[in-house]
Amino acid sequence: MTQPTRSELPSIYAARVESESSGEGQQISHRKQLELTITVEKIDRFLEEIQQRIKMLQQEAKNLTEVRAQFGNRKAHRREI
Repeated sequence: MTQPTRSELPSIYAARVESESSGEGQQISHRKQLELTITVEKIDRFLEEIQQRIKMLQQEAKNLTEVRAQFGNRKAHRREI
């Protein structure tokens, strides 16, 4: 679900639905539900970005380990000469 445009918001604010969990028929606005949905989607995207960054950092750590090993091999080879 994408974020609504400003032209869509007035109809969303005006709409109301009844909560299924409430025996008394307490009403929850679509706006609040939409805000929660958008918030959850933002959190999902944020977590996906974090996971991608973690993968990138893990790859960079692996590359750094390889570079350090190569550098260590060069130092050891120079000592032998």
